[in-house]
Amino acid sequence: MVTIKAIIFDLDNTLYNEKEYIFSGFRKVAEYLVNKYGFSFQEIYDILVTDFEKGLRGKNFDELLNKIGIKEDIEVLITVYRTHYPQIKLFNDAQYILDYLYSMGIKLGLITDGPPASQYNKIMALGLRKYFDVIIVTDELGVNYRKPHPKPYLLVLKILNVKPQESIFVSDSDQKDLAGAKAIGMWTVLVDRYNTYKKSLYADYVVNNLLELRKIIKEIGV
Repeated sequence: MVTIKAIIFDLDNTLYNEKEYIFSGFRKVAEYLVNKYGFSFQEIYDILVTDFEKGLRGKNFDELLNKIGIKEDIEVLITVYRTHYPQIKLFNDAQYILDYLYSMGIKLGLITDGPPASQYNKIMALGLRKYFDVIIVTDELGVNYRKPHPKPYLLVLKILNVKPQESIFVSDSDQKDLAGAKAIGMWTVLVDRYNTYKKSLYADYVVNNLLELRKIIKEIGV
């Protein structure tokens, strides 16, 4: 029987709802524009949220400036967004499972892609440092080493001093996150909270919430 010694998590949409972070950032951008130009906060915020809900991605601030008719440095708005301290919270099941695993003495790792300032602010706002033995923000290694590149996975396992078959990687992303973990021999768990996947290509287990990890750990071995 394999002994599971470590569980490594993805961050965004695995441990918390990323939409909360996005809307938190939108509020900060709206506050910045209100303070500088005197616009209505609700007007700015509603435009950003409405466009996002309609599916706009990547050009949200460009579209906002077009609609309100001002010229502003987009990079400034991006910096406001990426460096803000967010109003976010862990999923209830994430809070429970982290407490549970921590109490069991299982080693914990976190691998997340994204701008370091943004990711570390999320980590601080969620109170995650107390749980994790190692945290890897892949962009600090270089954007070419974002998941599914094997480097961050291998680095976490090296720091934790565990073999791939002694670890589980948990994420909401099948073809990116789990593909990288599976490729190096880790066990993989797909968190499909909203039943969006018809099938998984890389998951050993598919769960609707993180509480199911308790059963999986016992099934594999601990």
